[in-house]
Amino acid sequence: MNELDAFTRRALDALSPPALQAPDWADVLSRAAENGYRADAALRIPRRLQGRRRLALTIAAVLVIAAILLATPALGLRSKLVSIFSDAEPAPVRIVKEFQSFGLGHLQGGHNVKFRQARRITEVPLGDGRKAVLYAAPQKGGGYCTTVETQRSGKKPGPRSGSCVHPDPSQPLLIGVSMGASSSDGSVLRGPVIVDGSVFLPDAAAIEIQYQDGTSSRAPVIWVSEPIGAGLFVAPILGQHWQRGHLPTTMVVLDSEGHELTRDESSLRSSFSPTANRSCMLGQRLVPCDAILSKRRELVSITMQNGVGAAIWVAPSADGAVCFWQTTGDRGGGGGFGCTPADNPVPRNALYAGVQSSMGKGRDRFSLYWGQVGDNIAAVELRFQNGDRQLVQAVEGFVLTEILPKHYARGHRLEEVVGLDTVGQAASRKSVATRTAGIYPCDQEIVLGTLVDGEKVTACP
Repeated sequence: MNELDAFTRRALDALSPPALQAPDWADVLSRAAENGYRADAALRIPRRLQGRRRLALTIAAVLVIAAILLATPALGLRSKLVSIFSDAEPAPVRIVKEFQSFGLGHLQGGHNVKFRQARRITEVPLGDGRKAVLYAAPQKGGGYCTTVETQRSGKKPGPRSGSCVHPDPSQPLLIGVSMGASSSDGSVLRGPVIVDGSVFLPDAAAIEIQYQDGTSSRAPVIWVSEPIGAGLFVAPILGQHWQRGHLPTTMVVLDSEGHELTRDESSLRSSFSPTANRSCMLGQRLVPCDAILSKRRELVSITMQNGVGAAIWVAPSADGAVCFWQTTGDRGGGGGFGCTPADNPVPRNALYAGVQSSMGKGRDRFSLYWGQVGDNIAAVELRFQNGDRQLVQAVEGFVLTEILPKHYARGHRLEEVVGLDTVGQAASRKSVATRTAGIYPCDQEIVLGTLVDGEKVTACP
C-alpha cells in the first residue's frame, strides 16, 4: 500500500458510515453506457500512432477527496471523500471528444488517454458569472490528462486548456496558468485568469496563492486515487489581482492543519512577469513587447532549399532580459518569440529547441529545428532514423537549421538531439518523437481517427 492509498484509507475510515465501498469498474462502464457512452466503441488507432511518450494507469476504483476549507486556518482544513463514480458525472460528449483528440496528435503526451472514462471533478466560480470546470481522464500505463472549461449559464462553453501529466517524484507540484490577454507590464487585460495543476504530496489539503499586495486566497486540493493518483486543483485569479502591485507571486501547498508542505515561487511570477511572452507587432511580425527594438540584431540566418530565408533576432529588454524571435521569409512569417530574464537563465546543458514546420505548398513548405540551448552547449548534433547526422553550431545560446525534405518521412525523421560541449563531449541528450502525426509536411493527409460525434481528424502522417 503506497502513501496515497494509506492516506485514502485513513480518510475513508473517518467517514460515516464507516463501510463506504469503492464501486467496481464494470458497474461504472454499465452506467456510462446508460448515458450514451459505449464501452465497445473505442476509437481504433493504428498501433504505430500510439508510440508517443508518457502516461496512464490500470483502472481501479477512483475516489475523490474534496478538501473543504474553513475561513480561519487555525480551525484546520478538513477533507471530505466523495466517490467519483457515485457522485461525479461522466464528462459531456464535447469533453470526451476533447480528450479523444489528445491522442490523435493534438496534445503532446496525450496518447492512450481513456477518453470514455473522463469525469467531471470540480468547479469554481470566476466572479463574473462564469465558472471553471475541471475534468480528468486516466491513461493506459500511468498518468492522466486534464482539461479546464469555462461555462456560463445559457451560453456556449468557452475555451478549454488541457495538459497530460506523468507523476514525477522530483516535481511535487505542477502549475498551469491561462488568461485572456495581458499587457507588457504583466497586468491582465482580459480574463478569466485560471490557475490549475497537480499535487503529489499525500498530506496536501489546499493550495494558497499569495499576491504582491500581501493578501492571499485558497482553494481545495481534490484528491483522486488510482488510476489518477494525484491531488488536483483549480482556482480563479479575481479582478482585484490583475494589476501590477497586486499580481500573484507564490503558491504554497498546505496540509489539513494549515502547515506548509512545499512552495513554488517561480511559476506564477514568470506567468505574470513583464518579460513573459507578451507580443507586439513589428510590421507584420510578432515580437516580444519588452524588446528594445532599436537595439535588435539578426543573430543567425540561413537560406532553405526552397530559397526562403529564416533567422533568429535578439534584443535586450530594459530590465536585462534577452528577448528573441524567429522570422521566416519576408511576408511576416515567424515561429515564436520570448524573453529570458537575467535572473532566471537557461540551464547550462539545456536543449530548449524543437521542430517547427509549415504545411503549405512550394515555397511555403519547410521544416526547421531551432531554439535555445544552455551556455555549456557549443553545438548540437541532430541524429536521424536513417543514420544521417547533422551538426549545428550554437550562436550565443541559439541554434537554427533546416530539416531537409528527405527527413520528413517516417523512418528518416529526427529521433535524437545531442548537446555537445566546447570539447565535443555529449553534455545532454533529448529524444524526439518520430511517430507523432502532424509534425512534418506531406503531400497527402491521412485520417487519424473518428471522434465520438463522427467528426474525422486528418493530419500529415
